Amino acid sequence: MCRLLGFVAQSPRSLRELLGESYDSFEQFSRELHDDGWGVAWFDGSEIRVQKEPVPAHTSERYRSLSDEPFDAALIHYRWATQSLEVELGNTHPFKAETVAFAHNGSVSPPRSLDGLISASFGEELEGTTDSERYFRAVLSASHDTSLEEGLRRTIAKISESLNYSSLNALMLTPDALYAACFFSPASLSEDLPADYYDMYYLASEESVVVASSGWDHGDWTPLANGSLLRISRATGEVHVTPLTTSVPSA
Repeated sequence: MCRLLGFVAQSPRSLRELLGESYDSFEQFSRELHDDGWGVAWFDGSEIRVQKEPVPAHTSERYRSLSDEPFDAALIHYRWATQSLEVELGNTHPFKAETVAFAHNGSVSPPRSLDGLISASFGEELEGTTDSERYFRAVLSASHDTSLEEGLRRTIAKISESLNYSSLNALMLTPDALYAACFFSPASLSEDLPADYYDMYYLASEESVVVASSGWDHGDWTPLANGSLLRISRATGEVHVTPLTTSVPSA
């Protein structure tokens, strides 16, 4: 279980600048349940870079430095370790391969149930033991003959049809776009979590587009419907929201 935030800006902006007075509300997650690690992915020219640590974000000098660093596209992840998965660097999001980074909020259990969706070459490159990294490797495997967007759609369809999952919410940062998938099973929501735990929202302006998980003071943003895929063009900032290729789970 995790908290997600991503953005695309027409000129480089820092996370703290984008969120303004709401920044402290977002960072508060790392002082509570989501204190099992942090990660940031961004582009440095054509190269994607990832920095992450298996420690609470609010305790990390490197995280604080990155929150003040301007980027034109980035994704941020706070981890809450579940399924008894270890708090270690290899299990910390985001995960990357070549020029793609990926972060997930939810669970597919058991993690190894995803192995049948991963091609041999991508399975050999696993950093850790999480379902989330396997989800990413399944997306890469499904993209071998198509786009990453279609690979994400195919993977969500396959998981939802045959595996046990709570949420497949994810952010995926590519050279062309930031994607936000919102797809979760309301019936799988634990009673000790808020009813809106898996909800996602976005805010689009002329200068930037920000998308994030729920549960913090981010104002009057637009809900991203369950069963939707948000695409934000890195070149233009254009926003497209389309249905995913499978039916949305009912409560």
